[in-house]
Amino acid sequence: MIIRNFQSLSANSAKKDALSIIKAGLVAANPRISLEEKIIKKNTLILPGRKINLRKYQRVFIVAVGKAGHTMTCAMDSLIHVDGGLVVVPNKFKMVGKKFKVIHAGHPIPNKNSLVAAKTIFEFLGNTGSGDLVIFLISGGASSLVAMPDGITLGEKRITTNLLIKSG
Repeated sequence: MIIRNFQSLSANSAKKDALSIIKAGLVAANPRISLEEKIIKKNTLILPGRKINLRKYQRVFIVAVGKAGHTMTCAMDSLIHVDGGLVVVPNKFKMVGKKFKVIHAGHPIPNKNSLVAAKTIFEFLGNTGSGDLVIFLISGGASSLVAMPDGITLGEKRITTNLLIKSG
């Protein structure tokens, strides 16, 4: 049950309707539910026009980037065997377990750790082999959490990002 005290809070029909709407939103936003229903079936990734049997791979890794990186990684790790990976999230998130390297980077404005995250992802991918599968999980905030500006400095990207945020 997502809302544990649903019954006691839904004292009248208006409250029950409001709680039902909130519950539907929470269910829709829960990565585990979405992954279980739409993407993962019996150790197979179901993608548009393609099915990937995870048993074909020696190792399966996750690279998760975004505000939901931790939640998505935990969901995938509970549904399939994952050997490890990288999780890039804002500072306020923590990862449980040692098989995932966590990088806390800047959000909503990229910082030096955003550059570190990009370089670390490239290095990580360079150490994978043809028998490995890397699953990317990307959510909101990724563009600031992982940054490797080309042709501009990090400072210029920070200024540009800040201007875009302020412009609405």
